[in-house]
Amino acid sequence: MDKLVGLGAAGVNIVNEFSNFPQYQCYRIDAGITGLKKDGYYDVGALNSTEEYEKNCPSVKNFLKNARPEIGLVMAGSGKISGLSLALLEQVRDRKIHIMYIKAGERRMSKNAQMTERATFGVLQEYARSGLFESFSVISNNSLKDILGKTPIIGYYDALNSLLVNTVHMVNVFENSKPVMSDLSPIADINRICTYGFSKFGEKDQENLFFPLDNIRQKRYYFAINKKQLEVDGDINSKIDEYLNQSEEEEIDTSYGIYPTNYEENFVYCKAYTNSIQEYK
Repeated sequence: MDKLVGLGAAGVNIVNEFSNFPQYQCYRIDAGITGLKKDGYYDVGALNSTEEYEKNCPSVKNFLKNARPEIGLVMAGSGKISGLSLALLEQVRDRKIHIMYIKAGERRMSKNAQMTERATFGVLQEYARSGLFESFSVISNNSLKDILGKTPIIGYYDALNSLLVNTVHMVNVFENSKPVMSDLSPIADINRICTYGFSKFGEKDQENLFFPLDNIRQKRYYFAINKKQLEVDGDINSKIDEYLNQSEEEEIDTSYGIYPTNYEENFVYCKAYTNSIQEYK
């Protein structure tokens, strides 16, 4: 998934973070956004309600003509502009579609925003489970906040977005790299709802998922281990086995890959999958 479309302020900010990596081709769609279409910016104009956006979605076929064969839409569901999402996705239905959905944070939303998010959250999951979308990745700002701990207000969302994007990027890198050792199971076609996770290696009891996913069916772990340690540490295999054993006890189909890095610290990236529609909480 290297063609990314940010919809609305939250989606645009996250896509901007992805644009720091050369692997991604980024597009931004928002009201009042500054930039040229040829540079990946599309101003849809400001409207007053979700319903108005639903009825007035512009044609983006030409704007997104090179965003293929797969496309990822990054969006939050609480903003009025989320009303564009289904009409926009209809225009790119000839491609494999991935959704990254950002669930709103800890601040109280208006009743209208809650209703909008509840509807969007449910409909997009149903479409993913039916096979119209390849995947629906759900991210909770509250979960990201808990992982980061105390974070200043200025730069708050930058910190959340950085954690999210760096984790997703590393998973993408590992999925396109050869591990030094692996037992990676294929992801079942029905398990299209997912989230990501991150922890320091050795902190299994503090595994940090980016959304509290219910009824997890599969987990993939990507162990990012210092290359020198892989060469000299005779205990690394048993440490990885110990890390994985807990998920096996949870009766989750667990698989893994081990990847050498030049980082001094060791990390574990995770992707968890389910076929269960997640309740709006």
